[in-house]
Amino acid sequence: MRVSNQKSNFFDDNFQKLSHIGRGGFGEVYHVRHMIEGEEYAVKIVKFLDFVVNYRNSWREDNHLFIQMDYYPQNLQTIIDNKHIVFERQTGEAMKIFEYFISCEIFKELLESVKYLHDLCPPVIHRDLKPSNVLISQNNNNTRFIRLCDLGLATSHDMTSMSHTSNVGTAQYMAPEIFQPRYYSKVDIYIQQTVCNNWANVSINGRQSANKWSIDLPPILFHSIHGENLWLSANSAIARRNDSYCKKITAEWSGSIRFGFTSHDPIINCPSSLPNHVCPDLTKKPGNWAKALDDKFALKNNVLFYYVTETGDVRYGVNGKNEGIFFKGVSTDCLLWALIDVYGKNVGIELVNESHNSPIDIKMDNEWNFTPKPKIQEEQKCIIN
Repeated sequence: MRVSNQKSNFFDDNFQKLSHIGRGGFGEVYHVRHMIEGEEYAVKIVKFLDFVVNYRNSWREDNHLFIQMDYYPQNLQTIIDNKHIVFERQTGEAMKIFEYFISCEIFKELLESVKYLHDLCPPVIHRDLKPSNVLISQNNNNTRFIRLCDLGLATSHDMTSMSHTSNVGTAQYMAPEIFQPRYYSKVDIYIQQTVCNNWANVSINGRQSANKWSIDLPPILFHSIHGENLWLSANSAIARRNDSYCKKITAEWSGSIRFGFTSHDPIINCPSSLPNHVCPDLTKKPGNWAKALDDKFALKNNVLFYYVTETGDVRYGVNGKNEGIFFKGVSTDCLLWALIDVYGKNVGIELVNESHNSPIDIKMDNEWNFTPKPKIQEEQKCIIN
């Protein structure tokens, strides 16, 4: 009797390959037929990797798909949160030698993991690299202890077409290029830089930060896409109505400005799609939140400020006095644009604070005594975000 030493293979024992469907970022997909059932399926063969979290098994029960994967008790965020205890170093103090070498190893392995994704055919862009998605193994059986996880936003990068979904990821770590539909794998490198800055408590511009990273960003200005009846100043900091007739996001004869936020990219939503009013034309559609300012606050030279909290509450105030919560329910898990309707008695507004690190400050004007200037050139227009 001849005994075979060949190891049994579940796939080959149960499925017949009919054709090769395609190749994804992590494996091959085949059209197969089950040898016993006779049913045809698509099967993806994924190779176990040293760079991303491994999936061990999966099964379906009722309407749920269960996925079994390796368990990692810590991620880089837990290390960041506790490193002042682990390394006995407070913010502003120099690194000790063991922290330095551990930091070098962490970021070497992080770079290697991202390089692996980018070297795949086609390359894979993670797009949501952040400390909580960098897992750390305590009992590893090889020389690596870093694994990447949460590839839900990952996308393959076809070199012949660089168009991808814009505004995806976690806002704190998003590269500026992700705000536009055309970008490539280098956005992950930018994200790694912000992760490193978060770890080391330094800003991207090289200054040490006492709490969290900061970044030099262009000033907050009015967007180049706006209602056809609005005039913008050359520096895009002043917006005024050309007349009192209602043309797109502009005017009526009573009431005051409406303000809030939108999650819709103005570049994608072309000017022709702008309705007559923010409220209710836009606010009745998902992804737009706004409300009218009380007339008693809508006085000439009053300065309105407002901002949205992490929990989606829009808070506001006038002339430095906090008036509390204006409204609730803004989705903060995506990129937001400020939304302002120059409405009613308010015929003009001016951005008086262009910093990203403070609330949006708007000075209101109720007088018509101005002469509109020629429209600004395209290269002078800026994005508010």
